[in-house]
Amino acid sequence: MEYVVLFIIVIGGLALIWYFSRRSSECERPVDLEAMYKAAQHGDVFAQFTLGRTYQEGRGVAPDPDKAAQWYRMAAEQGHVEAQFALAGLLERKNSVDEAHAWYTKAAMHGHAESQKILASEKWKVAAAGADTPQAHTAPKGHATAQKAADMSPEDLDKLFQQAEAGDLDAQYNLGIMYYNGEGAPQDYQQAMNWFHLAAQQGDADAQFNLGLMIGRGEGVKKDPKISLQWFQKAAEQGHAEAKDIIAKMAKS
Repeated sequence: MEYVVLFIIVIGGLALIWYFSRRSSECERPVDLEAMYKAAQHGDVFAQFTLGRTYQEGRGVAPDPDKAAQWYRMAAEQGHVEAQFALAGLLERKNSVDEAHAWYTKAAMHGHAESQKILASEKWKVAAAGADTPQAHTAPKGHATAQKAADMSPEDLDKLFQQAEAGDLDAQYNLGIMYYNGEGAPQDYQQAMNWFHLAAQQGDADAQFNLGLMIGRGEGVKKDPKISLQWFQKAAEQGHAEAKDIIAKMAKS
């Protein structure tokens, strides 16, 4: 009986060794480069991405970061999100910080979680403080129809607060402007953000844009490029020209 048990154990061990060796050989099997080249040269985005990964990892070829970047770029320019992320990583390692940031941003805008996480790190918060980012744009402005706080009577201000608390979108927005600029009320970025947020939740594109600016600058809240970008996207989806301009600048290659 003991011999039978020992025999089963030995056979089982050999089977496991065969299985894992087969899996390993399959994983290491080189890509059919000729077929991939043909497909990639005809615009196949998957083939382009696969070639990029092949040269990056040296799977059946000598590792070549430059060729990897070349193929990743072709796929990235066609909107392949993983290629955008991979290209950003290669560029970052080559210290091409601005272009790396642009590709991380493109991937993040398509929901790539790891890109969003990277952009939220301290390194990229600093990178996001340049001339092409929200920090370079003007402070939030009021609606064209907004009455200046300096021209409002105490009764008008009370009425504005009542309307805002009752859910009036324009009143909420204009209170945000008052608190942001310190006109008619002490300057208070946190209060400004609270009122802008209420208006933004009701779909006001200007309020959404202002939230993007304030969060990008860290006014009244900790800086968060990911959340800032989300508010700019919401405003841009409603046709907000300045939000579209910021997104285009953040995403340019």
